[in-house]
Amino acid sequence: MTYELLEQGQVQIASGFATDPQLDRSTITVLKDDRDYFLPYQPAPTAYAPLIDDHPGIFEELSPVVSALDKPTMRNLNKQVLIDGDHPFAVATRFLNEEVAADA
Repeated sequence: MTYELLEQGQVQIASGFATDPQLDRSTITVLKDDRDYFLPYQPAPTAYAPLIDDHPGIFEELSPVVSALDKPTMRNLNKQVLIDGDHPFAVATRFLNEEVAADA
């Protein structure tokens, strides 16, 4: 709702995330974080501890995925889901097949 309120002029300033696809709108001006208030975007895999106990190499296997998920990529993936209406599973599958598998 943040971006809708901005578009409607009901708020002048709002907080968003670097991976929000709405930041690409021409009507949005992203202010520079010149005081490093916000933490940098750093994706990190998480998993249920017993799963890792049973499969200790899982994070190593996920390394190419994590490396591929920079801010522009995440913003594009989020756009496909939030704005284009694609199903998250389809977006993730396409990304893994076209981007991650291609680099492996």
